[in-house]
Amino acid sequence: MTVSNLVKSVTLLSAVGLFSSLSAQATTIDFDSAATANCTAVGPDSVSGFTLTNGDFNNTTSCAVIAPTAHSGDQYMMNYNNRVASFTRDSGTFDLDNLWIHADARSGSTTVRFQGLDALGGNILNTMDIVIDAVWQQINFSGWNNIKTFTWDSISPASSNIAIDDFTFDVARRVPEPATLGLLGLGLVGLGLAGRRRRAAV
Repeated sequence: MTVSNLVKSVTLLSAVGLFSSLSAQATTIDFDSAATANCTAVGPDSVSGFTLTNGDFNNTTSCAVIAPTAHSGDQYMMNYNNRVASFTRDSGTFDLDNLWIHADARSGSTTVRFQGLDALGGNILNTMDIVIDAVWQQINFSGWNNIKTFTWDSISPASSNIAIDDFTFDVARRVPEPATLGLLGLGLVGLGLAGRRRRAAV
């Protein structure tokens, strides 16, 4: 293989690596920018590239009977008390990291079911049942990847409002790695030098 062909190969491989490198960036939705529903849960409603169905976004003033505070700010999302709420990403999928949750203060200790689906009403990818109390507590998720829709509902008692705040997720983004950029730059310089040598030889 000639030097010129070798340089071309390095440049091509660097370019492929440049656009195939993935990096996850965590995002937290605190729901403070969402329009509130004055302690109703009619939905569907949208915030930060997600759509909530069978639930709505509420604030601590109108919904103090359920959760008198938010984990941060003064708003959170909440399910309709006897339905499965769905939080669906409008475009693409996401990896769920963690969230903060609060049981209905009128119900106290509550068993909640979380599920991750590949589409709204689609196949179940992940399931978790957990007992929560009427205080803010953080729930961490491991391996909840490539989710399109996140759902939650109360399974004991069967009818209860569950508040969620500070929903944190990752989305894979294509970004260049420093080493790949270096290789790409080296390959481009080599191509430039090879071109100059060919012109000088003519």
